[in-house]
Amino acid sequence: MRTEADFGQELRSELHNPLRGWVVEKVQDGFKKGQLDYNVCFNGAVAKLELKYVPEWPAMSSTHVGVGRLCSAEQRRHLSEWQQGGGCALVLVGVEDCWFLFQWPNVPLSLPASDMHHPPCVAHGKVNKQLHRVRAHVMAQGMLASVGFQACYDEAMQWGQPTSLI
Repeated sequence: MRTEADFGQELRSELHNPLRGWVVEKVQDGFKKGQLDYNVCFNGAVAKLELKYVPEWPAMSSTHVGVGRLCSAEQRRHLSEWQQGGGCALVLVGVEDCWFLFQWPNVPLSLPASDMHHPPCVAHGKVNKQLHRVRAHVMAQGMLASVGFQACYDEAMQWGQPTSLI
Protein backbone atom coordinates (compact mmCIF):
# COMPACT_ATOMS: atom_id res chain seq x y z
CA MET A 1 0.00 0.00 0.00
CA ARG A 2 1.34 3.43 -0.97
CA THR A 3 2.16 5.90 1.84
CA GLU A 4 2.49 9.69 1.95
CA ALA A 5 6.29 9.25 1.76
CA ASP A 6 5.88 7.12 -1.40
CA PHE A 7 3.57 9.75 -2.90
CA GLY A 8 6.15 12.45 -2.11
CA GLN A 9 8.90 10.42 -3.74
CA GLU A 10 6.77 9.94 -6.86
CA LEU A 11 6.12 13.69 -6.97
CA ARG A 12 9.81 14.49 -6.63
CA SER A 13 10.96 11.89 -9.17
CA GLU A 14 8.40 13.15 -11.70
CA LEU A 15 9.10 16.86 -11.28
CA HIS A 16 12.68 17.34 -10.02
CA ASN A 17 15.08 18.14 -12.86
CA PRO A 18 17.52 20.98 -12.03
CA LEU A 19 19.03 20.93 -15.53
CA ARG A 20 15.64 22.00 -16.89
CA GLY A 21 15.04 24.54 -14.09
CA TRP A 22 12.70 22.34 -12.02
CA VAL A 23 13.59 21.91 -8.35
CA VAL A 24 11.51 20.05 -5.77
CA GLU A 25 13.07 20.20 -2.31
CA LYS A 26 11.79 18.28 0.70
CA VAL A 27 11.78 20.52 3.76
CA GLN A 28 13.10 18.75 6.81
CA ASP A 29 13.01 20.91 9.91
CA GLY A 30 12.45 18.98 13.12
CA PHE A 31 12.48 22.18 15.16
CA LYS A 32 9.68 24.20 13.56
CA LYS A 33 6.24 22.67 14.02
CA GLY A 34 3.93 22.63 11.02
CA GLN A 35 6.59 23.36 8.40
CA LEU A 36 5.24 22.77 4.89
CA ASP A 37 6.56 19.68 3.08
CA TYR A 38 8.13 21.01 -0.12
CA ASN A 39 9.70 24.07 -1.68
CA VAL A 40 9.19 23.96 -5.42
CA CYS A 41 10.71 26.16 -8.10
CA PHE A 42 9.98 25.83 -11.79
CA ASN A 43 11.90 28.26 -14.02
CA GLY A 44 11.91 30.91 -11.29
CA ALA A 45 8.31 30.44 -10.14
CA VAL A 46 8.39 29.45 -6.47
CA ALA A 47 5.72 27.80 -4.32
CA LYS A 48 5.26 26.11 -0.97
CA LEU A 49 3.53 22.76 -1.19
CA GLU A 50 1.90 20.70 1.54
CA LEU A 51 1.43 17.06 0.63
CA LYS A 52 -1.34 14.87 2.04
CA TYR A 53 -2.20 11.30 1.21
CA VAL A 54 -5.17 9.01 1.84
CA PRO A 55 -4.28 5.38 0.96
CA GLU A 56 -7.69 4.35 -0.38
CA TRP A 57 -11.05 5.72 -1.43
CA PRO A 58 -13.83 5.46 1.17
CA ALA A 59 -16.10 2.44 0.70
CA MET A 60 -19.19 4.66 0.36
CA SER A 61 -19.26 7.56 -2.10
CA SER A 62 -21.11 9.71 0.46
CA THR A 63 -18.21 9.39 2.93
CA HIS A 64 -16.14 12.55 3.09
CA VAL A 65 -12.46 12.72 2.23
CA GLY A 66 -10.76 15.17 4.60
CA VAL A 67 -8.91 17.65 2.43
CA GLY A 68 -8.27 20.79 4.48
CA ARG A 69 -8.76 18.85 7.71
CA LEU A 70 -5.65 16.85 6.88
CA CYS A 71 -3.58 20.03 7.44
CA SER A 72 -2.68 20.91 11.03
CA ALA A 73 -3.43 24.36 12.45
CA GLU A 74 0.25 25.25 12.10
CA GLN A 75 0.32 24.13 8.46
CA ARG A 76 -2.81 26.16 7.72
CA ARG A 77 -1.12 29.19 9.33
CA HIS A 78 2.03 28.71 7.22
CA LEU A 79 -0.05 28.33 4.04
CA SER A 80 -1.98 31.51 4.89
CA GLU A 81 1.17 33.50 5.63
CA TRP A 82 2.76 32.40 2.36
CA GLN A 83 -0.39 33.25 0.39
CA GLN A 84 -0.86 36.62 2.15
CA GLY A 85 2.73 37.49 1.31
CA GLY A 86 1.91 37.07 -2.38
CA GLY A 87 3.41 33.60 -2.73
CA CYS A 88 1.92 30.51 -4.25
CA ALA A 89 0.71 28.15 -1.49
CA LEU A 90 -0.58 24.75 -2.58
CA VAL A 91 -2.00 21.58 -1.04
CA LEU A 92 -1.53 18.40 -3.08
CA VAL A 93 -3.85 15.65 -1.91
CA GLY A 94 -3.37 12.08 -3.07
CA VAL A 95 -6.17 9.53 -2.76
CA GLU A 96 -5.16 6.02 -3.81
CA ASP A 97 -3.84 6.51 -7.37
CA CYS A 98 -5.28 10.01 -7.96
CA TRP A 99 -4.06 13.46 -7.03
CA PHE A 100 -5.80 16.81 -6.55
CA LEU A 101 -4.04 20.18 -6.42
CA PHE A 102 -5.68 22.95 -4.40
CA GLN A 103 -4.51 26.54 -4.14
CA TRP A 104 -4.66 28.06 -0.66
CA PRO A 105 -7.05 29.36 0.66
CA ASN A 106 -9.45 27.56 -1.70
CA VAL A 107 -9.07 24.21 0.06
CA PRO A 108 -12.34 22.68 1.28
CA LEU A 109 -12.23 21.07 4.73
CA SER A 110 -13.67 17.89 3.25
CA LEU A 111 -15.50 16.63 0.20
CA PRO A 112 -17.75 13.63 -0.34
CA ALA A 113 -15.81 10.98 -2.23
CA SER A 114 -18.34 11.31 -5.07
CA ASP A 115 -17.36 15.01 -5.51
CA MET A 116 -13.67 14.13 -5.78
CA HIS A 117 -14.29 13.02 -9.35
CA HIS A 118 -15.25 16.65 -10.21
CA PRO A 119 -13.34 18.51 -7.50
CA PRO A 120 -13.09 22.29 -7.00
CA CYS A 121 -9.33 22.14 -7.49
CA VAL A 122 -6.92 23.78 -9.92
CA ALA A 123 -5.65 20.50 -11.37
CA HIS A 124 -6.05 16.76 -10.89
CA GLY A 125 -4.94 13.53 -12.47
CA LYS A 126 -3.44 10.09 -11.98
CA VAL A 127 -0.26 9.50 -10.03
CA ASN A 128 2.78 8.82 -12.26
CA LYS A 129 0.84 9.90 -15.34
CA GLN A 130 -0.18 13.52 -15.01
CA LEU A 131 1.87 15.04 -12.17
CA HIS A 132 3.49 17.38 -14.70
CA ARG A 133 0.28 19.47 -14.44
CA VAL A 134 1.50 20.57 -10.99
CA ARG A 135 4.54 22.15 -12.67
CA ALA A 136 2.38 24.09 -15.15
CA HIS A 137 0.20 25.49 -12.36
CA VAL A 138 3.17 26.62 -10.24
CA MET A 139 4.76 28.29 -13.27
CA ALA A 140 1.51 30.12 -14.10
CA GLN A 141 1.14 31.35 -10.51
CA GLY A 142 4.78 32.42 -10.42
CA MET A 143 4.33 34.47 -13.58
CA LEU A 144 1.28 36.18 -12.07
CA ALA A 145 3.24 36.93 -8.89
CA SER A 146 6.20 38.35 -10.82
CA VAL A 147 3.85 40.52 -12.91
CA GLY A 148 2.35 41.79 -9.64
CA PHE A 149 5.82 42.46 -8.23
CA GLN A 150 6.88 44.29 -11.39
CA ALA A 151 3.76 46.49 -11.28
CA CYS A 152 4.50 47.29 -7.60
CA TYR A 153 8.13 48.08 -8.43
CA ASP A 154 7.15 50.27 -11.40
CA GLU A 155 4.68 52.20 -9.23
CA ALA A 156 7.30 52.70 -6.51
CA MET A 157 9.75 54.02 -9.13
CA GLN A 158 7.15 56.55 -10.29
CA TRP A 159 7.17 58.02 -6.79
CA GLY A 160 10.95 58.18 -6.62
CA GLN A 161 11.54 55.28 -4.26
CA PRO A 162 15.09 53.90 -4.11
CA THR A 163 15.90 50.98 -6.39
CA SER A 164 16.88 48.86 -3.38
CA LEU A 165 13.40 47.34 -3.50
CA ILE A 166 14.82 44.53 -5.60
